[in-house]
Amino acid sequence: MKKKDNKHKTIDKIKENPSTDKSKKDYTAIALISLLAIVYFLYSFYSKGFYQHDEIAHFLNMKDFWNDPNVIIGNWSKPGYKLVYVLPSLLGIKFVTLINSVLCAASLYFAYDILKKYNSQYALLIIFFLGLSPMWFQLSFRNYSEYTSVLMLVIALWCHQREKFIYAALLVSYASFTRQELFILTGLYFWVLLFKKQYVAALLTGTFAVVLNIWGYFATGNILFLYDYLFGYMNDISGTYLKPRGLQRIPELSTVLFGAITPLLFIVYLGASILSKKKLHYIVLVSLLSVYAYYALGDAEWFPSGIPINSRQLILNAPFLAILGVLGVDRFQSLNGDQKKWMLAFILPYIGIVWLFMSKQHNWVVLIDEDNYVPLFVTIAALVVLYLPTKAKTKIGLFAVVAIISLGASFKKFENTEENKTMKRVANYYSRSSKSSDGVFNTESQVYYMHPLFAFYQGKSLTSFNPPAIIINEETVKNIEKGSVVFWDSHYSYRPKEEGRRVKESYFLDRPNEYRQINVFQSKDNRVKVSVFYKTNDRDTLYEKGLELVKNKQYNDAINYLTESLKKAPNSHSIYYNL
Repeated sequence: MKKKDNKHKTIDKIKENPSTDKSKKDYTAIALISLLAIVYFLYSFYSKGFYQHDEIAHFLNMKDFWNDPNVIIGNWSKPGYKLVYVLPSLLGIKFVTLINSVLCAASLYFAYDILKKYNSQYALLIIFFLGLSPMWFQLSFRNYSEYTSVLMLVIALWCHQREKFIYAALLVSYASFTRQELFILTGLYFWVLLFKKQYVAALLTGTFAVVLNIWGYFATGNILFLYDYLFGYMNDISGTYLKPRGLQRIPELSTVLFGAITPLLFIVYLGASILSKKKLHYIVLVSLLSVYAYYALGDAEWFPSGIPINSRQLILNAPFLAILGVLGVDRFQSLNGDQKKWMLAFILPYIGIVWLFMSKQHNWVVLIDEDNYVPLFVTIAALVVLYLPTKAKTKIGLFAVVAIISLGASFKKFENTEENKTMKRVANYYSRSSKSSDGVFNTESQVYYMHPLFAFYQGKSLTSFNPPAIIINEETVKNIEKGSVVFWDSHYSYRPKEEGRRVKESYFLDRPNEYRQINVFQSKDNRVKVSVFYKTNDRDTLYEKGLELVKNKQYNDAINYLTESLKKAPNSHSIYYNL
């Protein structure tokens, strides 16, 4: 009986050990991910500059929602993203930063759990490959829609794995409500669900497209709001910010955007799948390639639409690439000795490409012609770890060390620029002058501005001025009332490539009888200028009509208008000049 009991005890131990080990891994993953969330948040106190001023403009847009909910309906505003944050925004930028850090870390947990469902022995690696990749880490706490979209997508994939198709459909639909390019994934997933005969779930992929169109219709009266949302805005800004740089730009930047380890292991995943004749993880691979194709076309010089591509948008691809990279380690480990040798036929040409084309400095947008061999060294280090005949725990530890070294070697925090410092001086000037009894303007004067930092550094948004501030553009400057104060800046007020935002400083300088220049701020690096104008008189419509006639070469009529205008402002040099 004793022997039988011992045998049963041994069997029980064998049954218990896997679950115990599994729990330990889960606790380790949760602890590491929680630690990363804290690190992301703490890093926000160190990296004080801005990746782009959009992160501030989005924050101000969230706050303005409470005065006018329709301000978040546009393509730039990303309504699905804003709805998540309109409540946190009420507690200030640092609380939003905290939420960003937590949501960013939460994506890591779901990616980890997805890998566990795929029976990966190396699921913990996703925390290092994704959580410590350069672009992901640098922007982890920042106020952008990409991380909200990523979280929706990884939870949708998590639900799909567990055949919770209705939840997956709604999440994919909401992700496209957050970023318009993800309508591609929504469309593809619709067909996947039809193939699986999940008809209700398939219909639900269009849920938030319908919500968006209805909301847009009531806000604008445009019954085809969704069409304009998807295509109108993109056509308007096509070529405005970034010119197409060729299909090679994203591959060249892959070690910058995703780190040097994951792209290598993606090649390993493809090669090992071919050599072992294993089925690909199509739902992940198609998601990766479809979003990549959208961005690649934006960089294609021959593509007619010229969709502007921002490097940070590639974060949407980061979790898919990292998941496949981790699965690449699993598949490599299952190869026999000869197959591992054949893997070098895939890996060595890639390392040659890294050496020749990707080992350069960068500005987060393109590579710069200055050598930087960190990507090459990290790629080689990852290859060595891959081939080491070690246990899974040891391999995970070594890869983690390489990932940490990789982040440290490519570390570039964002500094506070001279432009930011200048805008802080301008904001302080307005705060002091508007409250001073000797000031030209006061807190009730109508304010015109365009630079988002002007309001941000005062703890305000567009609608929290009294009366609400008005943005500077070609239409609004035509109706500036007497007693208004204008903060014109050379960065955002005058954007020659953007229709409607081509207001030159000369517009105000040429109207000295209407506008008095009361201050000028120049950044130390001379890259940004802010001119402050006070509207002293009503509009000189005679002068404006005269200028319009001059432009149309109707000189006789122009002389009559300019002569009448000169009677109102006999000391105006600009009127004399045009006469």
